[in-house]
Amino acid sequence: MFDQESTALEVQPAAGVLANQYIEQSVSMVQQLATARIQSAYTMAVRKPRQIEVIRQDALLECRRPSFCSPDESKNGSSLAIYRVPRGSVKDAGGNWVSNNIQGPTIRFAEMLLRVWGHLSIDLSPLGEDEKAQIYQVSCTDYQTCNFLSEIVAVPKTVERKKTKATDLILSQRTNSYGDPVYIVAATDEELAMKRNALVAKARRNLILQSVPGWLIEECIEQVRETAAKRDAVDPQAAKRKLYDAFAAVGVTATQLNEYLGHTNALSPAEMEDLRGFFSGIREGFTTWTAIIAAKTEGGDDQNAAARLEELLVASGRTPAQSRKMRGQYAGRPADLIAWLEDEAKKKADTGTKPQEQEQEHEPQPQPAPAVATKPAAAPAAPAPAPEGDVW
Repeated sequence: MFDQESTALEVQPAAGVLANQYIEQSVSMVQQLATARIQSAYTMAVRKPRQIEVIRQDALLECRRPSFCSPDESKNGSSLAIYRVPRGSVKDAGGNWVSNNIQGPTIRFAEMLLRVWGHLSIDLSPLGEDEKAQIYQVSCTDYQTCNFLSEIVAVPKTVERKKTKATDLILSQRTNSYGDPVYIVAATDEELAMKRNALVAKARRNLILQSVPGWLIEECIEQVRETAAKRDAVDPQAAKRKLYDAFAAVGVTATQLNEYLGHTNALSPAEMEDLRGFFSGIREGFTTWTAIIAAKTEGGDDQNAAARLEELLVASGRTPAQSRKMRGQYAGRPADLIAWLEDEAKKKADTGTKPQEQEQEHEPQPQPAPAVATKPAAAPAAPAPAPEGDVW
């Protein structure tokens, strides 16, 4: 008689043994392939070492290509070499506060250096994940110099939104600097993939730039600026239209650009360089148009407000100690203090009122001293009665 249960029990261990053997063979094969690839890479690096002059010519030749240095409408501006992002505010030559912009090579620029430098390998290795994030290691190996660089990338599984949808899973909530609520929700598979690609690309860029000599990067950046300036000078209006079209591809309209510039005339070389860098920063994920606008308006307004407050305090004739006291009383409310000082200056001009008289309204009033208990004064003694009869 055929026993199905005993046969099934005999087949299961056999299947498990085959699966373990297959896994062991797969792991061994992967290890052998990785070892062979690394050995062949080191062998080729020894046989064909880098020729610095050839690498320099190839890199500069790529930097002379106009579509690499300015937005290419056929690629929605993806071929850009330098990004620019705002960081705080600084004073210009005229003493006005303006946005402080920093710049650097983009991911596309780093990929170009990776091709021409040679003997570099960029690898991505997953290290694990939990409920909050996915962890990856991005490594860069230089097979000629035997240098190894790596960077750990944590990809959060959440995104922040000001407005949520019915399908969003809200995990927590915080308040931003403007006092508006911001919701932290679980990221979708598409959002998670986009965040992973962006963070890994930035890590790749950093590792490549660390592996290439700085003098070559600086010379390539200068060539990029020269190429872009020459192309702009040939037809400035065409360069402006292409730049505006590139911004439209990332959601920034011509009206927003004109409001940022403050005019609709032809763009100066400095404005072209700034906008081209801003576009690249938005395209590469280093900044947003909202952050660029905020850096220009809020950063400058804060600095101008501080300068205006200092001017009013000096004009009012207050001592440094009095100025510090008023700043402390209006901590976190500089606009209110500026408004009060301006109103005070106006009253002084109209009536000649001294600032110290108006300032008393904002100083803490002195409290009356507590009464001290004293003994009641003794009542005057009553006059003695006059004696009877005549006094001789």
